[in-house]
Amino acid sequence: HTKLISDICYYDPNGCYILSCSADKDIRLWRSFSSNSITIYRSHLSPVWCLSVHYKSDRFASGSMDQTVRLWTPDRLNILRTFIYHSDDINTITFHPNGKYLASGSNDGSIILWAIEQAQPARILKSLS
Repeated sequence: HTKLISDICYYDPNGCYILSCSADKDIRLWRSFSSNSITIYRSHLSPVWCLSVHYKSDRFASGSMDQTVRLWTPDRLNILRTFIYHSDDINTITFHPNGKYLASGSNDGSIILWAIEQAQPARILKSLS
């Protein structure tokens, strides 16, 4: 990476691979005990702030300042899906344990529970105050 690293997570349950994301807009896959990244994923138009991995489905998701969540698999450099609804930076994401939903939190004050296959919000949580 050439700028601030904003999030890291182990990609696999055995700890052999690490994903990182950065203000340089890139997501990188690393071997845990190697000094070089093995894959670079590029699609976001702005800094990438957060990552989440669903070990059972072999997918990962990224959230960005470009107000999108993107779904990936490690064997493809292209995104599987893009989720658009937030009106500000996305700074946290997590998969539901069943792998069918993804939750994203944004600076706009909302949490969106996404139905992954439909790429649509299943529920929007927002404070009334």
